Amino acid sequence: MLLPLLLLGLSATAHAGWTELDDDGDCHIRLPDNHRFEKVHRPFRRGEPPDQAEASARQVALARMVERVCTDRTAEECAGLRSAIGIDAVVNLRARQVCAVALVRTDLTPARPETSPKPTEVPAPLPRPASTVKTPPPSTGPPSGLTASVSEQAARSRPNEQMSQLHDRLSEAPGDRCALRSGYPTRPIAPGATRVGCTPGVTDDCSLEQRSGSRELEITTPLLVGEIEVTRGLWARIMRQTPPGTDRCGETCPVSNVTWVEAVRFANALSEHDDLRPCYRIRKGTVRWRGGATCEGYRLPTPGEWEHAARAGVDTRFAGSQEVGQVAWWVGNSHDQPHPVALLEPNAFGLYDMSGNVQEWVWGNRRFMTTRDAEGVRPRRVRINDGPTGESFVEDHEIRGGSFRSPRPHVNHIHYAQPTTRMRANGLRLVRYGERCEE
Repeated sequence: MLLPLLLLGLSATAHAGWTELDDDGDCHIRLPDNHRFEKVHRPFRRGEPPDQAEASARQVALARMVERVCTDRTAEECAGLRSAIGIDAVVNLRARQVCAVALVRTDLTPARPETSPKPTEVPAPLPRPASTVKTPPPSTGPPSGLTASVSEQAARSRPNEQMSQLHDRLSEAPGDRCALRSGYPTRPIAPGATRVGCTPGVTDDCSLEQRSGSRELEITTPLLVGEIEVTRGLWARIMRQTPPGTDRCGETCPVSNVTWVEAVRFANALSEHDDLRPCYRIRKGTVRWRGGATCEGYRLPTPGEWEHAARAGVDTRFAGSQEVGQVAWWVGNSHDQPHPVALLEPNAFGLYDMSGNVQEWVWGNRRFMTTRDAEGVRPRRVRINDGPTGESFVEDHEIRGGSFRSPRPHVNHIHYAQPTTRMRANGLRLVRYGERCEE
């Protein structure tokens, strides 16, 4: 059955393939025989352009169907099955509604039998426009193309396969990438000037604290910045313990529910694993940053370094795009859970998920917004209470970027929390000093 491609209607009622929005904004689906669907039907968000609403709805519908067809299947089978998913969307401009539908044949949605003697037969794909969800092509080498979300059972059963898929995805991206023995990938980022805060590109998304405007920030230290957020798999391997946070999508999900103190301890542990001198000295309720910005080991970025890396030299609303769904897992597409890293598009520096998957701890607190030391290197010593009560009598620390729970994950997004506070959407990304990858 040949299904027509998207027709974006300009009238009150628009028709597109098997999806229709009537005058009242109600979504109707003409479902072909022997097919199942996932539907996303919602009003435009405040200030959201029609094309952005359509792209976001398409992405969510596709992600839901990918999860449905790929559960309990291998990555190779999943890569083929994704091509069988048809996507259709329609926008009603008068009612300001969008409806997107992902469609697939009924026989492809049940779980794959464990005793199947041969690979699942993949039918000819339904015609569909290009999706904003990143879909690597099938490969004859190691499995590639991790799904946008997988079941807890599937995630636990194939950890090595998931890590192999992540490695393949990152290997396809252009540019220099550095990794030591641990395998944590970093990207070289040169020093430079960046305008941060309430810049013209994000004026509508500025917090009350940032309404005073923007400022020029000079980053003087070359950095190797984590290409991805620290994953559950890396945390488990380095710390030799079950990572905090949810494990619904497995080894390649970012670690979450992490305190600032735990993030600092992990940075030291990763440094020791990679034969680097740790940047932090932790004892008697204090954390001391030894060596400053040029210390040898892994560390948390400062607020200035983080925003310099996130903006990547351009003034866009989100880290890498004006369209949130291209670069971030946020409240509009995440189903209130984190997703495997590096599924969406990176920013211009090649960094993934900086506007949303988990938000990221940095070395800084409220005082850094008003000091001359714009890169947030001081104070070098932070008081903490790392005792059994979990209480702390120090200033809140910054958390940068959006998360899967953020309604507005703009590039200058800031939260604050005590260093021993656990929050479901808090994770980390590490940096270290360096101009280029070691030979």
